[in-house]
Amino acid sequence: MAIYHCSVKTFSRSKGQTAVAAAAYRTGKKLKCEFTGKTQDYSKRKGVVCSEIVKPDDCPDWANHTQSLWNNAEKAENRKNSTIAREFEISLPYELDQKQRLALARDLTSKLVKRFGFVAEFSIHKPEDETSKNHHCHILATTRKITGDGFGEKTRELDTEKSGAVLEVREMVAKTINQHLEEAKINQKVDHRSLLDQQKSAIQKKDWNKAVELCREPTKHIGKKPAEQAEKIQFNSGVQTAHIRFLQKIIDSIELTKTAPVIPEKKQQQFGKVKSQKLFSYALSMLKNGGRKVIHSDWFGVEKREQAEKDFWKNIEDRREKAIQEDKEKLYEEFEANRQKSEQKITYTPSSKPAYEPAPEPRQEPEEPAPRRRLKM
Repeated sequence: MAIYHCSVKTFSRSKGQTAVAAAAYRTGKKLKCEFTGKTQDYSKRKGVVCSEIVKPDDCPDWANHTQSLWNNAEKAENRKNSTIAREFEISLPYELDQKQRLALARDLTSKLVKRFGFVAEFSIHKPEDETSKNHHCHILATTRKITGDGFGEKTRELDTEKSGAVLEVREMVAKTINQHLEEAKINQKVDHRSLLDQQKSAIQKKDWNKAVELCREPTKHIGKKPAEQAEKIQFNSGVQTAHIRFLQKIIDSIELTKTAPVIPEKKQQQFGKVKSQKLFSYALSMLKNGGRKVIHSDWFGVEKREQAEKDFWKNIEDRREKAIQEDKEKLYEEFEANRQKSEQKITYTPSSKPAYEPAPEPRQEPEEPAPRRRLKM
């Protein structure tokens, strides 16, 4: 399935980073930084599919080339701790082919350039391992808007989440990806919202299956650092295993319980009537008010969540025991009925012939006398 990933980060001189080095690594080129005098050579780097610069109209000619673009971006900053570049890292659906991923990356970059007025260069990377599906693009953007006279003011709205610009970017990325998936006739969608926000929306729509599907912890991005990969892979595997066990527990509860209990009127007023009479729907409706881990604990206090969890599974266990007892009583009644039938006496008159004749008693042969013993004289 298509996976959503969109992260925004910056490059700063205070960390020893340069825009030229970042561009060289992402484009797979050999570039020289005029600010530091160092040459960055990544021309032998594998996995770079293509790179392309997207810019507003009426830009200087030096904005058309990677070398001159990022050296001028360095010159525009004069502080030792200046932020000299910004990057948008976006996952590209592996369901799309190479041409479709190129069109998607170009569309995303164009929308960002149009919205914020900076110059950006996108680079599409493919996984070195053929079995991997980690197709993604790096959109390296300048931190300043550009005009015909050169770089202008900073795009500071992207420096903080309070402005809402970062959320706007995440939403735009999700809509654009879904649009390209739809055009490719691929029945997949991505969502930029957190798991908690998605779950809230599913509950409001009474989509209980989706609500439980989203009941898991967010996985961690594995990244490229070998020291952190093993730990993150183990964490993600644990999250998936716990989620599968939880879903199996819910499924087992549904199988063990055939009918739903009566929902109190007060609770019906709180969360509305449940259309489905399965225990699954009732359970999620009940837990919406109690706050078990089915609904993320962020909504409720820990004590309420733990108590709701105990009450819910006690209800399941009681219903299971009741069902087992009812089955035992039913089997006992059937056994008694069959036993009584088998012990019924056959009654008949002397003139009538019995339904069966008793078997004749076996003839007893007379016993032979024991031989006498002679006494020795």
